[in-house]
Amino acid sequence: MKSELKPPRKNFKSGDVVKVRFETMALGGRAKGVPLDADPIVSVFVQGAAPGDLALCRVTQVVKRYIEADLVEVIEPSKCRVQPACPHFGECGGCQWQMLGYQAQLSAKEELVRYILARKGIDRSLIKPIIPSPKEFGYRSRVDLEGFLSPERCELGFFKSRSHERLDIRTCPILMEPMDGSLEEIKTAILNVRDIAASNIPFKVRLIYDQLNRRILVMPFRGTLRGRGESTVFVLDDAKLHVMPENGPMPGYQVGHFQIHFDPTGFIQVNPFVNEHLVKKAVEALKPEKTDEVLELFSGAGNFTMALAQSAQKIFAIENSPDIEMAKQNADIAGLDNIEFIQSAALDAVQFLNAKQSKADLVLLDPPREGGGQELMRAISRLGPRRIAYVSCHPRSLALDLESLIMMGYRVESVQPFDMFPQTYHAETLTILDFHG
Repeated sequence: MKSELKPPRKNFKSGDVVKVRFETMALGGRAKGVPLDADPIVSVFVQGAAPGDLALCRVTQVVKRYIEADLVEVIEPSKCRVQPACPHFGECGGCQWQMLGYQAQLSAKEELVRYILARKGIDRSLIKPIIPSPKEFGYRSRVDLEGFLSPERCELGFFKSRSHERLDIRTCPILMEPMDGSLEEIKTAILNVRDIAASNIPFKVRLIYDQLNRRILVMPFRGTLRGRGESTVFVLDDAKLHVMPENGPMPGYQVGHFQIHFDPTGFIQVNPFVNEHLVKKAVEALKPEKTDEVLELFSGAGNFTMALAQSAQKIFAIENSPDIEMAKQNADIAGLDNIEFIQSAALDAVQFLNAKQSKADLVLLDPPREGGGQELMRAISRLGPRRIAYVSCHPRSLALDLESLIMMGYRVESVQPFDMFPQTYHAETLTILDFHG
């Protein structure tokens, strides 16, 4: 019979101010602590607090097992607390952890990955020390901002923390410097192109720093970008917006000695400095040989594909979005002829291969935040790969998929976290699995 959680010694209600000692960071960016005047089994979650803080917090919600609260005052600041670099921090919903020193951020992310995977029975010792970002700020090459145009001005920014109210920003230190230093120029340039958006109607703007061509791309849009032709792509030049020529150079970034060109409406890893390490580690850990056939799922514009094709006999690259067309161009530019590109949903492609009784020696997958799902994991296992490399940006969905693969006879060899997103709670991971029947 399960033991009942003891109720707090105090019956908290919304609006109460409680003194809390914070211990750890939790998934979602909040700090987790215990109220000093209640049973220690009751947890308090607060945005903006840091491990080691002693603070006054105002209760916003009381749930059976925990309390949510807002930070009112830090009485004793933690040793890991630092002055945020951004003047908008706290009000802006873009970053969550700028109040933490960088080493504290790394430790918290590493521990979060260990905690979440351990709950699914994965040995904590298999999680390697996190690989830091070479840049704590100025790393982000792409961002989608909320826009609003009035006859007098253009506002660009993020939603405020826990709100749908827009915040007009002057600076964003996590953006690559050319973009961060040009935000006011971009606003003025948008204001001068009146057909970008109607006045008083919200829209979005995607900013990309095209590293290969050293230029800023500006893309106003509404809704969700689903492929080419859904937005005009402008180039910022001399404080003005010019339509990007269709026959001009495509935007791109470097991975090793490969140039990865991409469609501005598609997906790219936003931190090219960490991405370089991620691709290298993934290929080294997967260990493709010249006789191997590799199945790559969610292959995008070829971020991993080109490096894999150097070592393997054959790559089957599966991608359901228009990004696959850019991947084909990238392969042609690189002179690689051992890649077969298949535009398909991952599950449909793997089920088709299973129906043909095909086999794969190795598999690499890089799914979206929601993961691949149990059905896909089972289908992958039926292909009989001896080794799987799983790239994930969400530990919880990773944990569920690993649970499925373990049931299919695979064993986790290692989990390598990467800090792809400094100043936020997000962490990227590379998990390597071997088949052990």
